[in-house]
Amino acid sequence: MSTDKLTPGGALNALMLKHNLNANRLAKAIGLSTTIISLISHDQNPISTGAAMRLSKFFKTKPEYWLEKQMSFDIAKAEKNKKLTNTLNNIVEVSKYTFIRKPYTSKNGKSK
Repeated sequence: MSTDKLTPGGALNALMLKHNLNANRLAKAIGLSTTIISLISHDQNPISTGAAMRLSKFFKTKPEYWLEKQMSFDIAKAEKNKKLTNTLNNIVEVSKYTFIRKPYTSKNGKSK
């Protein structure tokens, strides 16, 4: 099974299945808690840089493999966030943005 299109957790699950591992065995092998491995495998906890380093060493991959999977997953999730989408729609690009500085007013109401 190709892990290219999978979420970080899906890729981890595919590799654990391929190597006949469960969360407990993998956790012991790489020095993480079973809870963290389980959360990552269910895409409920992001893969940290440290976890990516451990997974890459164990599975003979590159840390970037795990971190890019995590980043792609996070971006896809953010793109589905309606509140963020509305906020992004109201942001003007830098080339179209104009900054007008308001005149300084002291506490007593006088301008400088």
